[in-house]
Amino acid sequence: MSDTVKPLSLYDESAPIKDRIYYLKHYETYNPAHPINPKMRLILSDLSNNHLDDVIDAILYTRTINGGRGLRDLTYSYLWTLQQQYPIQAVFLLYRMMEFQCGKQIGCWRDIRAYADFISLYSAKGRNDPLLSPVLGLYNNQLFKDRESMAAQRAISYAAKWVPRERKCPWMFEKLLDLWIYVDPEAKRIMSSPTSPEATVMARNKCRMNYRKLVSKMNTLLDTAEIKERAGRWAKIVPDKIPVNNLYLNRANFEKHGVKGAYSNRNYISGI
Repeated sequence: MSDTVKPLSLYDESAPIKDRIYYLKHYETYNPAHPINPKMRLILSDLSNNHLDDVIDAILYTRTINGGRGLRDLTYSYLWTLQQQYPIQAVFLLYRMMEFQCGKQIGCWRDIRAYADFISLYSAKGRNDPLLSPVLGLYNNQLFKDRESMAAQRAISYAAKWVPRERKCPWMFEKLLDLWIYVDPEAKRIMSSPTSPEATVMARNKCRMNYRKLVSKMNTLLDTAEIKERAGRWAKIVPDKIPVNNLYLNRANFEKHGVKGAYSNRNYISGI
């Protein structure tokens, strides 16, 4: 960026690439009519000055919850634009958004399935887009880590909370199950024994059941608000541990059942 020119707050297609990246990082908004961001696509088509790292920084800043813009849809659009030319880099960025660094996380485990939805909506191949497997596979990758942590009585991530459920999103669940069967030793053992089509179906159903049980066990360990809601244990819900979107969507139920803040006598949810 030139020392004599201020960073762009209004987009100028003739400005230097670094200025245009600055605009994308700080001022761009999402337009559903253009899932592939035209400004970023133009920049990516001309990286003669090697500004890919700056583009990646802009994408991460756009999604960053703490200190960044925290914009989901715009981030998915940026990732989708990047994916057209650098597909593996897009998956790796999504992975970076899930990592904890210095006690903070750039994104949320919800982003995995939300971006998978974004791909299925805008890809010419729909739900058969080949990149959906490595994207959704980020869930299974974390479940493996969390299973080891659970066995060692260490803290686990919130990945299990956002793993697509069989009833609500069957196509994502089936992809996850396929990936799980391919890499999990127990699932591979189960699927290696059938000698008929009927037995294969039964073996797959057993793997499905085991996968559901693992996710359910992790959610019980996380002690999520949803589990307490379904069990009617409203008094056990700690508002400080409820994700913001859950607070917003279920505010009426929380207020109705007297869910209050831990540090005051006033209604915590109304305070939010």
